[in-house]
Amino acid sequence: MDGEEGLRGILVPIVLPMTPDGEADFDKLRELTSSILESGVNGIWVNGSTGELHSLTAGERAAVVREVADVVRGRGQVVAHVGDTSTRLAIGHAEAAVTAGATHIGAVAPYYASFSPIEIGRHYQELARASTVPLLLYNLPQMVKVGLEHETVLRLAHEGAAVGIKDTGGDFSWYRGLIHQVDAAGLPFRFFMGVESLVDVSLFAGGHGAVCTLVNLIPHTFVGLWQAATRQDWTAVRSHQRDIVALVQALQIPGRTEWIASIAALKWVMTELGQLTSSAVAAPAMPLNAPEQHHLATSALPIAARLNEDRRGHEARKGA
Repeated sequence: MDGEEGLRGILVPIVLPMTPDGEADFDKLRELTSSILESGVNGIWVNGSTGELHSLTAGERAAVVREVADVVRGRGQVVAHVGDTSTRLAIGHAEAAVTAGATHIGAVAPYYASFSPIEIGRHYQELARASTVPLLLYNLPQMVKVGLEHETVLRLAHEGAAVGIKDTGGDFSWYRGLIHQVDAAGLPFRFFMGVESLVDVSLFAGGHGAVCTLVNLIPHTFVGLWQAATRQDWTAVRSHQRDIVALVQALQIPGRTEWIASIAALKWVMTELGQLTSSAVAAPAMPLNAPEQHHLATSALPIAARLNEDRRGHEARKGA
């Protein structure tokens, strides 16, 4: 068994709670982290897109890792996303994250400028050499202009520079093809799906877990899906996946296609359910208007409330 046997299951790309004026709410972050851990997830992914990393200074990114790691305290993995526009900046975030308590780092390819596969490979090699904790690659082509190539990933896996990958690209042929090549090479490499609608097929194809935004809202549903997959109960897996897909569709706001709108929608529903105290998102993103809130109140909120209520009813029956 490889040295990353504990790196599997459901990781939460945690939402960053904010005060109404848009400042990070660290007290609520600690509370949210504790609550999510109690659901049975396997770890926390910090400073991802869901955590609105684009709005944070280097010091704030390190502070978020420190607060989360202090709550986790060995109860799961703490993967700190350290991606940035250059190798030097990513290494700086990595060093700060490790000092703050991260067990792993994760990174998208450098963004803003476009880089060749060779340059991206070198970026990850240098980042891995500079870090004292394992590195997870992150394939997110819709945000960083380029997708990771199989050859780049395989080379980094062969070298031991990376121990796994999170894929949110949405191209399942790309993802499954990479799993096949890694398996054929006998490499100890972890695969995490970042697209909510593909979690079941990812696990069936040999994936090791998921890192999905909606775990913040319905953690027990994702944990239930993972547990069902580990016992190969694919009927239960499909049932949980149907609930997840229904919520994904219900959270879509008509006329809003930018990704930050999904974070605004998620925060609004979480606030309505009492999981957050404010639905504020970082500027320049705007809060949802009244018609958008009404749409979510009639579409997404009932589904999220039902899934959370189903969990409470299950726990009550277990305790009876």
